[in-house]
Amino acid sequence: MATQTVIAYPSSQNVPALNDFLAKVFGAVEKERAVGSAGGYHTELLIGDTRLMVGGGGAGVEWNGEARPMAFHIYVPDVDATWKLAQEQGAESLQAPANQEWGERTANVKDPSGNFLVHRDFSGIELFLRWCAHRAAVLATPPCSSRDRFHEGYVCCE
Repeated sequence: MATQTVIAYPSSQNVPALNDFLAKVFGAVEKERAVGSAGGYHTELLIGDTRLMVGGGGAGVEWNGEARPMAFHIYVPDVDATWKLAQEQGAESLQAPANQEWGERTANVKDPSGNFLVHRDFSGIELFLRWCAHRAAVLATPPCSSRDRFHEGYVCCE
């Protein structure tokens, strides 16, 4: 597994349940599970090409810390199906699937552990180039992020 510069580490009152949710909705694969020195779970998951660490409590561990939910933007092949599946697995809908002016289709849910999950579906190069033009028009010199630079080989900004 390649090294990431930043790895998110939310904590949950029920790590096994959160990992199960992430597996069912996003295809997360649990790569490691251990009990740490604080008496709680430490797990590592892989969602697509990204590693995520999840820690906290659950059945069989002594951890009594405080949950620290986070917000995540997750690219999925089908926003509508993922939004529906997330709700079937206990998530609360915060925003139904909608097309955004910058070219993505998004939906938002709050998972049963309190994390906010934004599902995104980058819908094609034409929309990407339109989004780049929109950024250039709004910002005199648009900042670049790794996401801005590439989409199917196209460069949004220099």
